[in-house]
Amino acid sequence: MKYRIFLYTPIVAVIILLSWLNNAVGTEAHVIRFDSVSTNTAANIYVTITPESSTNAVVLEISTLSGVGNAVFMPSSTSNATIYASTNLLLQGVTVSSLTSNMMLTAKLGTNVLDNDIFTVVNIDMISPSQAIAIAQSTIQDTVELDSGGAITAVLSGATYIVTFATVLPEDTLGPDYTAEVTIDAFTGEVVRVLAGS
Repeated sequence: MKYRIFLYTPIVAVIILLSWLNNAVGTEAHVIRFDSVSTNTAANIYVTITPESSTNAVVLEISTLSGVGNAVFMPSSTSNATIYASTNLLLQGVTVSSLTSNMMLTAKLGTNVLDNDIFTVVNIDMISPSQAIAIAQSTIQDTVELDSGGAITAVLSGATYIVTFATVLPEDTLGPDYTAEVTIDAFTGEVVRVLAGS
């Protein structure tokens, strides 16, 4: 009997190991895409886990990529949460982002990153960065010819968004860094100033 236990125990261990590896490798997570979260108001963020009711723990982490900004899961008020199945989580801003898209929600299985989403923490009464960009584009669309390859950024500066339409310059060429720069009131959405690169 002892001999039989010695013979089959390694086989059982291999089967268990292969089953665990297959389950771990097969686990996937998808974070619903969102642009921003507000302070003092929790937003519903849905995370899908497949297969459902996985035995593997998927850890969700909130981090600040640059500048200032903070958000937490509610009601725990922590920057991380552990889930095993598709879950609707509450995410709330604490500190308004000093830069657009400077926060990240990451879903991990161990050290393996399964998915992530980049977002901005805004004041409860503020327009979102994407709304600011849309307003800026609408404002200059008939007066300024934009560089199709230039990046568009919206940086929150106090109570205003500064939306910049970058210019792509040929190498070793002098010129403006932007085609246009539009300043927008972050609370009302009104255009405060429009500058054109020259």
